[in-house]
Amino acid sequence: MNKTDSMKTEGTQNGTFQVVDATVMGWILCFGSFLIISTNLLVAISLVLLIRKQGCRSWCFVLNLALADILVGFAITVIASDGIHPRTSPIRQTDCLLRMAFVTCPTAASILTMFLISLDRYVAIKLPLRYSRVSGRWPTGGSLLLLWLLSLLVGFLPCLVRRMQ
Repeated sequence: MNKTDSMKTEGTQNGTFQVVDATVMGWILCFGSFLIISTNLLVAISLVLLIRKQGCRSWCFVLNLALADILVGFAITVIASDGIHPRTSPIRQTDCLLRMAFVTCPTAASILTMFLISLDRYVAIKLPLRYSRVSGRWPTGGSLLLLWLLSLLVGFLPCLVRRMQ
């Protein structure tokens, strides 16, 4: 066996290890996304029941966080499926951009929702007498609408602007 044959064998072995590692990582991501989706579904159901019962607007932000995290879990599931079933052909640029957008958009929404939760708690502590007027149905809904529009813009901007690709 000469030097090039031993290099081919090592390359094959390394390639096999990389496929096995990608498959294991795919299963780990799949399990993690299952936990993310199932846990946040339970949280979302509990929050819907709580909001119906008490009508507190602050819980709408936490519900939005749970829904954004469910979408993150679904996006991770798509990535995990590539790890479990590796592609033989390279991924197209548009598919890659869309996958990136579907991961970035709910992640940005989740981060911005945590900001809104902290802002809501700050206003509740700093302005306790005016909080019920400030945190009505329209300000809560408007802030959530603005949050999702901003996260959609952040997530899908590389798909829309050619120079960001």
